[in-house]
Amino acid sequence: MADAGALWEKHKQFMCEDFLRDARRTHPGAVLDVGAVENCGLIAMHRLLEHLNHPLSYYGLPEPDFAAEAAQAEHRILAQQRAYNPETMRAVVASKRASSNADQITSFDAIKAAVDDYLAEVASAAAAGGAPRAARGWAARQARPRCFFLNGPAGTGKTFVYDALLAYVRGLGQIALATATCGIAALLLPGGATAHNTFKIPVEVLTAESLCNLKLSRPLSPAVQVIVEAALLLIDEAPMMNKHAYGAIDRSLRDITGVNEPFGGKVIVLGGDFRQCLPVLKRGQPAQIIQTCLKRSYLWPEFKVLKLTINERVKRATAGAEPAVAAAAAAYADYLLRVGNGTEAVHPQADGTQADCLRIHPSMVIPEDTSVEELVRLVYGDGADGAAFASTDRQHLYSRTILAPRNVDVDAINEAALQLFPEGTDTPASPAARVYYSADSVGEDDEAGTNTFPPEVLNAFKLGGMPHHELSLKKGAIIMLLRNLSPRDGLANGTRLIVLNLYKNLLETQVVGGIHDGKVCFIPRITTTASEADMPFKLHRRQFPVKLAFAMTINKSQGQTLRNVALYLPNPVFAHGQLYTALSRVGDPRHIKVLVKKGLRADGHTYTANVVYGQISQDD
Repeated sequence: MADAGALWEKHKQFMCEDFLRDARRTHPGAVLDVGAVENCGLIAMHRLLEHLNHPLSYYGLPEPDFAAEAAQAEHRILAQQRAYNPETMRAVVASKRASSNADQITSFDAIKAAVDDYLAEVASAAAAGGAPRAARGWAARQARPRCFFLNGPAGTGKTFVYDALLAYVRGLGQIALATATCGIAALLLPGGATAHNTFKIPVEVLTAESLCNLKLSRPLSPAVQVIVEAALLLIDEAPMMNKHAYGAIDRSLRDITGVNEPFGGKVIVLGGDFRQCLPVLKRGQPAQIIQTCLKRSYLWPEFKVLKLTINERVKRATAGAEPAVAAAAAAYADYLLRVGNGTEAVHPQADGTQADCLRIHPSMVIPEDTSVEELVRLVYGDGADGAAFASTDRQHLYSRTILAPRNVDVDAINEAALQLFPEGTDTPASPAARVYYSADSVGEDDEAGTNTFPPEVLNAFKLGGMPHHELSLKKGAIIMLLRNLSPRDGLANGTRLIVLNLYKNLLETQVVGGIHDGKVCFIPRITTTASEADMPFKLHRRQFPVKLAFAMTINKSQGQTLRNVALYLPNPVFAHGQLYTALSRVGDPRHIKVLVKKGLRADGHTYTANVVYGQISQDD
């Protein structure tokens, strides 16, 4: 390029107009700094060109101000948390309360009382000249708890309670931080983000002494200030996160607030179901996995457990149905609890070589000789002999899926589904189908990998959480994001999207599901890095951070409600709660089918393994 600097000066207004529009949306009525908007454009170009290992000045372009960009990003955090309309929030609370069941009202009232008590204490300290709040002793914390665990089986309406609590606090003009341990659950919460991103929880190394990566210098940064000012902290799908993460949050909040009691004396609500998936510990043994759980944390005795027992998912799924259908759904909810608790009848193995096998209800079982292609037709089409896809409407694709325990099985299903998926229309810039290939490399400091492994070997690696070297897509196909690109805009790890256009260097997609449903987003190629413990090098892969999502792993489905589900078990489940999590994605047993390839067939029934750690799943 002859003169990139001159091109920038000529076209920077048009190149940065999207950043200007975004700033106006985030800060309505604010006086905007044109220089700050242009700086956003320079940073975007820097990120697009950084893989070439040259600064922007090498191309004759101005260097961006990264410090200013970081400050603007942090101030946006405070602005977003204070942007809620109190009157609207109070109306949400009234609406939620009017349609709540008895368990939800009891839980809401208990947490509301704790928030009111906390705010009164903060106001009292402020009236006394801002003196540090005194730490409460054990007896006071037990009498007036501020740590809660909202415990409810899948479908009992935990998110409904979260929404009411968030609206209540925001209706008071206070800050409520809504987070979840996984991206897809965070997207279901208004103003949600991942817990790791909000609290800056360490990812690579997490120990019993870890602290969050929060800047504690004075004055506090906006990212820390928003935590200090928060009247409510909420973390959904809490059992999935390692106990050391909660310890890190606890120690950091004590340091930030100066209050030496759990979580700095703040009101914190954790929610989830211990029958579902637990923290992932690579190659971990059951005893090791159990020791990573929240229930094994020194903080667990501080939590008051609130229970939800009424299955709202079943009620919604059978609304207006015949009495026999409603009764079958209620029986299914009871069956799920027995599966999750490990109390459902099993067929013992005489040789002791595998876990006891749990009986799958006959109405769910499909023949073991069913092919993957037939399974796709069953879930997405008009039946095994009908059209492979009855509709390519995005809601049709979003409301159903095929679940499997392992990534390798999910990949096989997705490949088969893509072959059956109808092709759209070609355009000059965006064909109906396209194959994208990654650029793989080894870190410069990994001399052994650089000298030993040719590109073909690097291309062959298929690692969890990393896009494949060869990515085949079609217009209209459903895909899943593998990285947190912009959680504020709905682009989080686990977000499902519909492909609109397949450009050479860009994917045009549309978010499906959650509070960002229908939003059009552009996905660029990014560089992801994998450093597996059993790999002698770090693999860098530049590829679109997505994968097909006609099927997904059981763990990825946690927190989602679906209409039609098939569970594919070429091999039995291998981790606690996987079978329960998969079966509980629907509230109506008519809408779930199970294909067991390697199971036990006896007495005219089909059995499969069910892994349950009873000391964790049983209610306290």
